[in-house]
Amino acid sequence: MTPQQMIAVGIRLAALWMLLNSIRFLLSIPAMLTFNNFPEGVSPSYAVGIAYLVFAGVLWFFPMWLAHKIAPRTQFDNHVNLQGLEVARVGSALIGLWFFFVAMPDMTWFLFRAFLVSGSEPTFQSLSSDAKLDVAVSFVEIVFALILIFRSGDFTRFVYRKS
Repeated sequence: MTPQQMIAVGIRLAALWMLLNSIRFLLSIPAMLTFNNFPEGVSPSYAVGIAYLVFAGVLWFFPMWLAHKIAPRTQFDNHVNLQGLEVARVGSALIGLWFFFVAMPDMTWFLFRAFLVSGSEPTFQSLSSDAKLDVAVSFVEIVFALILIFRSGDFTRFVYRKS
């Protein structure tokens, strides 16, 4: 497998994970909101669920496009032969994908919740101090994940030192 193919496998796994995450916003959250007499929150929940489905579809149907954006193009015969730098770069990108897809639902949930309860005040101010801290942590995790994904070569050279 080429480095891009390995990353594409990770992207497809992330697409499946996004598909499963969409179920919460398409089924359970609207039911909970309706049960708690908050029907105006059902439409945004469906919108988030559909956005998750669209994002999962893009990841599923175009994994190699994104993999080529993450790792530089190589010839098809450039298979990973366990050179440390290549393996570390692929690992960095895959760990970055994992961090991104773990932090993104938390950020989406907090923003969704803030949108529902914000009323006339700004969305971020409507969050409690604990929720603001959680949003900040999720934001830092997403930024770190994007650095691991799109700057995997720089990160790998920083971490991996050939002896």
